[in-house]
Amino acid sequence: MFVKSLYTASSCFFRDRSGNFAAATALMMFPATILVGMAIDLWNAYECKVKFDQVADSAALAAINTRSRAYLNSTDGQDKSNWDREALAFFQGNREVIDPGVPITVSADVQRNNLTITSLVKYSAAVPTAFMPMIGVGRIQISGEAKAEFNVGEYYNVNVLVDNSPSMGIGASQSDVDIMQAKMGCAFACHDLSNQMNNLPKATSLGVKLRIDVVSASLRKLADMISNNIVQKDLYSLSLYSLGARADDAVAQPLARLQDMTRDMDAFKTAAQGVKLMIMPKYNYNAYAVGYINKSVELINQEIPSSGTGTGVNNPRQVLLLITDGVNDMQSTASQCYGIFQYGRCTQPIDVNQCQRLKNRGVLIAVLHTTYLPITTNDNYINWVRAFAPKIGPALEACASPNLYEHVEMNTDVSVSLNELFKRATNMPRLTF
Repeated sequence: MFVKSLYTASSCFFRDRSGNFAAATALMMFPATILVGMAIDLWNAYECKVKFDQVADSAALAAINTRSRAYLNSTDGQDKSNWDREALAFFQGNREVIDPGVPITVSADVQRNNLTITSLVKYSAAVPTAFMPMIGVGRIQISGEAKAEFNVGEYYNVNVLVDNSPSMGIGASQSDVDIMQAKMGCAFACHDLSNQMNNLPKATSLGVKLRIDVVSASLRKLADMISNNIVQKDLYSLSLYSLGARADDAVAQPLARLQDMTRDMDAFKTAAQGVKLMIMPKYNYNAYAVGYINKSVELINQEIPSSGTGTGVNNPRQVLLLITDGVNDMQSTASQCYGIFQYGRCTQPIDVNQCQRLKNRGVLIAVLHTTYLPITTNDNYINWVRAFAPKIGPALEACASPNLYEHVEMNTDVSVSLNELFKRATNMPRLTF
């Protein structure tokens, strides 16, 4: 009887379809909940990995940027632990991204090989789950790495020496020379405080440009060119010298510092505005022998330290950028003069031996040769320069380091030549054709 009743009840249950959906739904709720929970946990782990990857990328880049220790320091590897810590500190410092509840292990390996820095940042983490513990999975393991590489370029200290002797008072272009010849009777604007040959004010009133003015403007354009090189501008420091503001200064000590070594290009531009034609204290001062360029090079050799490898801010390459017409003009004896000697005055090409002393210490010499123009109506050129004029260019080219000699003719844009010479001297990227 009992068996018959059980059979009848069960038959009715299986024949009645009205409650089967609810039962099936109840049976499926647990696995469905697990699947949804797994999706949520997996998505959360994915989001964590995306964020950690971004932080790892940033940390790898931070270890090699232009303010990093690896960028600024030498290549000997003694500071590698500091470089690694810098990358780790950046990673760990992003607490707004890195959930402190997620245990994470991070490693950094920053290497510098001469001019190339590489950084490798690795991490691994265990992201807690909210639903998957129901199936025995309490954490999801994630990991990632980021690698960055940067060629840092070389550091350069460029010591600029400008010849501001009276011969740099020539007109900057042929039209300037022609105006000065027609209106003043002289292609050179002398700055003579005795007023016997002080035609600089007249040249100024005529609106002509002098070569020294063009050089000064070109130096300011050079500073702008460096400032506009955003990626590499911090590699270059400049100092500025002239032979002296006054001829009596230039005879006694022909090296005047206008700007200490600086990466501040605005400061350098301000100093470049002070590049002026040398002042003569009186007529025929020192028989006009005031262009002691050889002595200036000798003195700046004492100012410039030996060249470094360029691989760090404290180990820069050293460059002498010499802007001159190449005529050494001084009081001398006949035995010391290898050019034109008369009345105790000697004019001659630059002394290549002085240049070689700098080169022997690894200093690069870049020469911008502002040509001493053959003004055949000028007594100084006729009597003191013309005989050895063909030797001036070759002497300056021999003074310069290989491929660092630039000859500027009349009507040539000095700023273009100066910028190109600077780029060659410092390996600054430039267009090639």
